[in-house]
Amino acid sequence: MKHFIVKILIFSIVFFAFDKLFILLRNRAPELEVDKRMEVLLQGKMDADLLIFGSSVGARGIIASTLSKELNIKAYNLSYPGSNIDFHEYLLTQLLENGNRKPKTILLTLDEPSELILNSSINFRLERLYPLIKYPKVREELLVREEKSKLLSDLFVLYQFNKSHLDLRKKNFTAHDSIMNCGSMPSYTTTTNFPAKYEQLPSHYNKENESKYLLNRVHSNVFDG
Repeated sequence: MKHFIVKILIFSIVFFAFDKLFILLRNRAPELEVDKRMEVLLQGKMDADLLIFGSSVGARGIIASTLSKELNIKAYNLSYPGSNIDFHEYLLTQLLENGNRKPKTILLTLDEPSELILNSSINFRLERLYPLIKYPKVREELLVREEKSKLLSDLFVLYQFNKSHLDLRKKNFTAHDSIMNCGSMPSYTTTTNFPAKYEQLPSHYNKENESKYLLNRVHSNVFDG
């Protein structure tokens, strides 16, 4: 029995030591990303007079640098295609909680008819958080949304990971997702063959299908105050 316990202790020590090696991979993950906007928020380095939040309409339809030139201000775009109001609120919360300079103006764009209706094409962009799990606030958010155990997350680095961390390649811009220095993401292609993974929503808009949860996010204290 004593011999068995010794083996268990040795295995535990080796496993914990091996697990902690993945801290290096966790901390390197942000360096592989080309979209640095959320990390700027987490580091408290955002500096803009006007910030744009939204999904595809905000990302592709508004060029922040043009607003900067025309209005003689610092404008920056924090819109993410495929993101919902819940995600926009999260970004704004990170802006306010991490020591960033508060903007004078916030422009919130809403994609109709899908922004306020729960669907698979407009959602909380969890995959944008996982590359940034080196930051404690990101880990806390993922624990809540993925319903993971805080104890296991504190004990094991590997428990914090998802399958995206197995891809150690440097990420690259695509024709649909190139990001300008001002944060805007106009599509540099004339093709109409966008990825066919998005849920088709009815052309007729029905307010009864609106999510009360998402509506509450629009009127949250973060956006109202």
